[in-house]
Amino acid sequence: MKKRYRYWTPPTQRASGDIIPSRESAALWLWERPPLLDWERPIFWLFECRWHLWGIDPVGCLIIVDTKIARGKTLRDPFGGLVNYTRGCSPTEWTAPELATRWREYLSSPLSMPGCLVPPIEKRGYVRGVTHALAAREAAGNPPPTFFALLGSRESDFEYSEAGLKNRLLLENLVGSAKVRLRVISGTLGFKRLLIQSWSPRARANNHWANSNVLCQ
Repeated sequence: MKKRYRYWTPPTQRASGDIIPSRESAALWLWERPPLLDWERPIFWLFECRWHLWGIDPVGCLIIVDTKIARGKTLRDPFGGLVNYTRGCSPTEWTAPELATRWREYLSSPLSMPGCLVPPIEKRGYVRGVTHALAAREAAGNPPPTFFALLGSRESDFEYSEAGLKNRLLLENLVGSAKVRLRVISGTLGFKRLLIQSWSPRARANNHWANSNVLCQ
């Protein structure tokens, strides 16, 4: 898979080595660089709340990302929170008009929304792109979102716990197996640059992984 690189001007730093990001850091990294999610099309982030990122792509697919931390090689329950959310929410939350309302609220006063970490995106063409994407979503009949569990970890191999596998299967039954995905993210801090790495298991047996990298200086 093609690697991607981005450069940051680092603050003064003395430490170096591997980094397991906090939930906040993982959300911020992905907010700034959505290609780390390895989605098939560009993503326009709509809003963020309590380490959950909501985005939409140009054809109207909704993406919801839940960031977590994995402390070992066993995936305890990365999809449990998303299962609870999906069972308790109303599908109207996923419709284009409802998303447009929440998005406009976030653009106008993000600090008034509880749990927000990031400011609104201010990029040329962003508002126009989101508006077109929401129109495409409505025209497509507002299909269920794709759910990502984004895990901060240095591990490259995982095994699901019984509860973790059960909840993944439950979520797949609710929205479809193609709409449930796992992504892992970590960083390596050098003297002058930060390499952010992300990868996804191709199969539940977790023997095959796809990788993409973002290099920051």
